[in-house]
Amino acid sequence: MSLKAFARRNALHYNCSARSEAFVEDQITVRLPAPLGRTLRRTSRRLGLRPSAVVRMALEAFVHGAPPTAGKRAERVEHLIGSLASEVPDLAERHREYVLAALKHGG
Repeated sequence: MSLKAFARRNALHYNCSARSEAFVEDQITVRLPAPLGRTLRRTSRRLGLRPSAVVRMALEAFVHGAPPTAGKRAERVEHLIGSLASEVPDLAERHREYVLAALKHGG
């Protein structure tokens, strides 16, 4: 059996409608792998919502709420630099020495 045939046989087919009041504006079909389908059903039960509502919430958060991930990794965490206090004044210069010492002592 080909991978495509296996995926098609084991995928959860889900129809999702974007609704405004009682009017259906747009409808799509999404094929989910079985593990993701189980997670969707579990999440919808936990939230007390229909799976379609959970899909709409996730899509809204992804499309409108997620900041772009452009740029280098260091630029994306730049705001965290210096936000931790280690109480070791020369940690940046002697970090290798401190890590090796901690490993020797089981820390």
